[in-house]
Amino acid sequence: MISSRMKVYLWAVIALSASVWTLLVQSYDVQSWIPVLLLAAVAFILSSMAVDLPFATSISMAYAPIFAALVYAGPIGVAVVAGATGISVQELRERKPPLLMLGNAAQLSLSAAAAGLVFVAVGGQSLQSLSAPAPDLLASIVASVVATTTFFAMNLLLITMGISIKTRMRPGAVLIALQPTAYWVSLLVLTLLGLIVAYLLK
Repeated sequence: MISSRMKVYLWAVIALSASVWTLLVQSYDVQSWIPVLLLAAVAFILSSMAVDLPFATSISMAYAPIFAALVYAGPIGVAVVAGATGISVQELRERKPPLLMLGNAAQLSLSAAAAGLVFVAVGGQSLQSLSAPAPDLLASIVASVVATTTFFAMNLLLITMGISIKTRMRPGAVLIALQPTAYWVSLLVLTLLGLIVAYLLK
């Protein structure tokens, strides 16, 4: 049973994600969808193999293809692949409420879109931009770290707010319980792995 407060929060996240999507579609494009869809399929599979953390949060290898999509195809590509990880096979088997799965997909897509926009803002360049020269590797790494930090912070904020509403715990207490630093290093390693995968796709 989803509380009315949680429903309002989930629909707000979904609406915000949809608004950002509208802006992305107007400003960016994807030149080749096949690699992006393949990355989305891989990310979906990996998301079903996630390691559980406190409060039903998790981390998985799925961030590698998510970030590969960002470097390869830009903000729209990463938003698509991240959204694909919002629903797992286990959740489908457990018949998790559709609104919760849609809300989770929306918050992941929103976090990824924010990371994509920051990546571009700090000089990151998608490899699919055939008219542009190959980006400098060091610049790509710097932009990658900044983008991953953005994804991490946005995702953590949205998860913390959602859990706080669900459990009525103070956000600070939820944040401490989540122990985000426990998987920050793993996320950076997956970022570098995603960067390598993106260059291989190129």
